[in-house]
Amino acid sequence: MKALIYIPNTIDSVDINHKFVSTLGRCLGTMADINVQKRLSSPITDYSVVHIVGAWQFNAAQMLFKAKRNNIPTVVSPLGGLEPWIIKKHNSDKILKTVEYERKMIEEASAIHLCSDLELCAFKKLKWNNRTHIINNSIITNVITDMEMAQKMLCLYQKVIDSNCYSMINEDVKNAIEYILHAGIDPEDVKDLTFKQNAVSSLSKLTLENWRHIFIYANNEGIIDILNKGINTIQFNAPKIDVDSIDIFPKEYPVSNISIKKDEIMSKNILQKSKMEDIARDNEQIEKSLCILFFNIKYEIYHHNLSMFHLIELYENIKFNNYDENRLAEMLKQIGIFKFASRLVFILNDVLGLSEGFMPIYGIDDKITDKIRMRITKLQ
Repeated sequence: MKALIYIPNTIDSVDINHKFVSTLGRCLGTMADINVQKRLSSPITDYSVVHIVGAWQFNAAQMLFKAKRNNIPTVVSPLGGLEPWIIKKHNSDKILKTVEYERKMIEEASAIHLCSDLELCAFKKLKWNNRTHIINNSIITNVITDMEMAQKMLCLYQKVIDSNCYSMINEDVKNAIEYILHAGIDPEDVKDLTFKQNAVSSLSKLTLENWRHIFIYANNEGIIDILNKGINTIQFNAPKIDVDSIDIFPKEYPVSNISIKKDEIMSKNILQKSKMEDIARDNEQIEKSLCILFFNIKYEIYHHNLSMFHLIELYENIKFNNYDENRLAEMLKQIGIFKFASRLVFILNDVLGLSEGFMPIYGIDDKITDKIRMRITKLQ
C-alpha cells in the first residue's frame, strides 16, 4: 500500500494538527509506504489511497476531486472542523469556503475519520456521509497510543480500498473474471484446450491485490460459489482469501441474490400483465418464462436490484433450455422489449461468453447497451 497524507499549510500551521500528522506519518511509515505532503509533488496515480487532513480548504477539495477522477479512494479527517458553530461561521462567508462546497467534498469522500463519539454525533446530524470511522487522536487523549492510532488508520485505509475495489478492476482483471465465471457456469467449454490455455494465461497475470478485489466483487455480487467452481474447473492455484473476514462499508445499493421471478411480471400495470398472459400458447411455457425473465430484469435494473448473479441465471436459462427461438423473438416484440432483450443477449456474449450458436436473437451493441452493462456488472 502507498498512501498520501495531504495537509494544507493553513491546517498544518495549527500546532496540534501538525503534531497529529507528523506522529501519524512517522508511525505509519514503519508499516506502509507513506508520503506526507503540504503540496503534491508526485502524480496522484502513484497512490493507493489519499488521506486529506482538515476542512474548509479549497486545495484539499481539489485534491479529493482529483483522486476521485482517478478512482483513488479517499479518507478525510476534519479534526473538529465540522462542528455546528464552525459551519455557521463559514455559511456567512462570501468566498469559496462555503458550506455547499465543503458538503460536496465530504459527500464525495470514501470515508470520514472522526476522533471521538462527540464528533461523530455532531457529524451524523449533517447527513453528508454515512461512511464514518472513529479513531481517537493520540495527541489529545491517552486512551490510545501513537502506534495503535497508526495501526487503526492503516486498517481504515485498507477498508476504503476494499470498499472501492470495483473502480480498481482494470481490463486484465475483468478478462480474468469473465474466464472464471464462464468456466464456473459452463465447465464443458474448459475442455477446449485453447480456452483453458487463454484462461490460465489471463489468471497468471493477476497480483494478490487483484485476487482480493475479485473475491470481494464476487462476494458482493452473490457469485462466490460460481467463482470458486470456475477456479477449480480451470485447475488454477489461486490464493486463498477469506472474503468473509474482509471489512468493507455497506454498498449504496445492496444487491439481491434471490432469483428473479419467471412466472409473473413484477410490474403492477394491469395492461402489461394481461398482455403477457395473452402472448403464449399452452405449449410455449418456456418461451413465456423467458419473456417474463427479460421483462423482470428490465424492471430490476431500474430499481438498482440487479447483480451478476441474475445475469448468470439468464445465461443458464437461455443456454440450457429447449425452446423455439423464432417464437421467442416474436413474443419479445409483442410485449415491446425486443431491443432490450437484444442488448442483454449481447452482454451475455461479451461478459459471460455465450456463444453465437446459443444466442436466441441477435445482439445489439450501442451506448444504451454500455449503460445496461455497467448497471449490472458495476464495472467501468
